[in-house]
Amino acid sequence: MGEVYLARDTRLQRNVAIKHLRGDLPDGDWQERMRHEAQLLAQLNHPNIVQIYDIVEHDGVPALVMEYVDGRNLHIHLREHRVDLGERLRWLTEISAGIAASHAEGIVHCDLKAENVLVSPAGIAKVTD
Repeated sequence: MGEVYLARDTRLQRNVAIKHLRGDLPDGDWQERMRHEAQLLAQLNHPNIVQIYDIVEHDGVPALVMEYVDGRNLHIHLREHRVDLGERLRWLTEISAGIAASHAEGIVHCDLKAENVLVSPAGIAKVTD
């Protein structure tokens, strides 16, 4: 439902990811869904979940300001790199820890897939979306 852009938070001097609603979405309650996603993400604080910093609006359209993970999604990473079983199991443990933390808050990730997991340059898996 969104496009993600790299941006610079000039107040705090850090890179952030901005998730903005796509303009080609079919009719629906997309703006409310994005606001709801922001409220859910704001309840979570875990090293294996991408953090939300803010929600901003431009012309009534919401955009999420989130932690920038300088890496690739898991799907692309696995396609581009040879990854041993030990690292795959570590990622599985990290993803599971992030999902368990969201479940502990009563939040269910409805679209968990390799494209919604980011792998940082340090090799840490972070659940997003």
